Amino acid sequence: MKTTGYSVATAYQHTHIVHADPVQLVVLLYDGALSRIAEARQRFQEGNRLQAELAVTKAQAIIHELRNTLNREEGGEIAENLHRLYLYIHDRLVVCLLDGRPEPLNEASALLEELRGAWAEIARQYKEQTDRDRPLDGVAVRA
Repeated sequence: MKTTGYSVATAYQHTHIVHADPVQLVVLLYDGALSRIAEARQRFQEGNRLQAELAVTKAQAIIHELRNTLNREEGGEIAENLHRLYLYIHDRLVVCLLDGRPEPLNEASALLEELRGAWAEIARQYKEQTDRDRPLDGVAVRA
């Protein structure tokens, strides 16, 4: 069986996603959105507006998914603030598409980078907590 770099990379990504905890999945969504925005910026620089718009549309879909992950009933003010931020980021991406210019991507990516950093820290703390609480040879170990 012949394997390509693409299929190996795809298999790795699939495994990474399947084994990620819920908080890490949010970080992966941020990574995907940031990657699509970077791709859009690159395509704009190359003068390839069609591919830039496709990348922006993919970023919008990821932002939509981030909004869908929010539990606004139980999440309180934090969930509401995140919801508003996601709507604002989505709006910046819409402006990029409507105006056909990449400048709104800068603000969108800056906000996403900041949020991603916060979620990465939450994921690190979550992993530490779950690693501490994971049973070892059938015995629960707590710090």
